[in-house]
Amino acid sequence: SFSSIFFFIFIANLNTIIAVNHYTQEHDFTGAVIVLDQLGEPDHPFTVLSGDGFGHTYLNVELVKKLHNRAKTSPGEKSK
Repeated sequence: SFSSIFFFIFIANLNTIIAVNHYTQEHDFTGAVIVLDQLGEPDHPFTVLSGDGFGHTYLNVELVKKLHNRAKTSPGEKSK
């Protein structure tokens, strides 16, 4: 099931980017780097449900790099 897959990802300490759908919108994605309503496009922005979108409106390589850097730093440090 989807919840067991997410549990494995959480236990494996993988950084996850979640885009929910009507089946998963009520699931608990605690531990995900970011949770979005969808991945977005330049003319159709996503909504951040949890996490920090760093002002982006759609998922792109720049945002993924920022999310990765944020996940690498400890809670007391700021990412570059």
